[in-house]
Amino acid sequence: MAGEPDQATGSDGVTVRDVCRQARQDAAAQTECNVQDGRDRFAEWVRGADAADQSSVLAAAAGLAGQGARRASQACSQVGAESAAAQRALPGRALGAPTIRRRRLGSELRRLREAQAMKLEEVAGRLGLAASTLSRIETGKAPTRIAYLRSMLDFYGVDDPGQRQVLVDMARESHRKGWWAAWEDVLPAGFDIYVGLEAEAASLRVYEAQVVHGLLQTAEYARAVLTVRGRQAPAEIDRLVALRMQRQQVLVREDPLALSIILDEAVIRRVMGPPGLMHRQLVALAQAAQMSNVTVQVLEFASGLHPALNGSFAIIEFPGRSDPDVVYAEGVGGQSYIEKHEEVQARVYAFGLLRASALPPAESAELILSIARDL
Repeated sequence: MAGEPDQATGSDGVTVRDVCRQARQDAAAQTECNVQDGRDRFAEWVRGADAADQSSVLAAAAGLAGQGARRASQACSQVGAESAAAQRALPGRALGAPTIRRRRLGSELRRLREAQAMKLEEVAGRLGLAASTLSRIETGKAPTRIAYLRSMLDFYGVDDPGQRQVLVDMARESHRKGWWAAWEDVLPAGFDIYVGLEAEAASLRVYEAQVVHGLLQTAEYARAVLTVRGRQAPAEIDRLVALRMQRQQVLVREDPLALSIILDEAVIRRVMGPPGLMHRQLVALAQAAQMSNVTVQVLEFASGLHPALNGSFAIIEFPGRSDPDVVYAEGVGGQSYIEKHEEVQARVYAFGLLRASALPPAESAELILSIARDL
């Protein structure tokens, strides 16, 4: 005998009554969680921040639930579970690490300021800060004091307790030290930012014009490069070599960094020290190229003119949709970080052209080993 209409069961075992009950619950939840458009956008931003720690996301969920303590608690538990699942999905990467947290916080502060049509200089003046200092906060290159953050939120009209708490928690987390802090006394000025970005990246696309990239260097090759470049004492160079070897763990962690690197032919032909040192480096380079997450290509001299004649660069990509790519470049004058979308895309396009012009990975490995045999 057929069941009543509201008891009819579909192929998935769900009855009409179940559907109606769920619809009523969804409608009630929507009524209770009805928030302003700005809060909705903020909630979307929080969900996109894969690395948001559980306490921050719980605070956001609690703030978004306008009424009903029990339903707010349920929302918090759900979001907290999703955050924990994200952490388990990427166990090897420091998802809540300070460098990413500073970038997310700075990006949101910049968005809030621009939404109020306030100039950076105006806000900096009201805070008693130099405009350059506030710029570093907004670009994630420096942490911010909680007192400054609260003042900025007042300026920008952010009065939702949940939203304010998330940002305060992010500011506190941004002061946390990364594992590389143990080397901060010997790191070149500003290079700690790169190390943090590299440690938290999902992929790295690199063009190297002069030397083997640090993630693929042997210890003795790294020591030779650092000795030439710096004025550090031998003990300091030893520590920098140790840091470089530690950085290489991103290639063998549980969720390894995807590294795609293009080396100018000059890199593999330039002898950095005794022939034996260079031989071992080239063999190690060819071996690294066999890793499933590492791609090595050589751009031959015969390729002629190319779009990266002005030097080396790295495109750093992150796992979260809310974290835009960053381009890192360095030279005699120091490091530079490029974050403007058009400028980043210009490097992405250039890297594509370089990759198309370079030898395929298998032929690149053959050339590297051929040069190694001749040393």
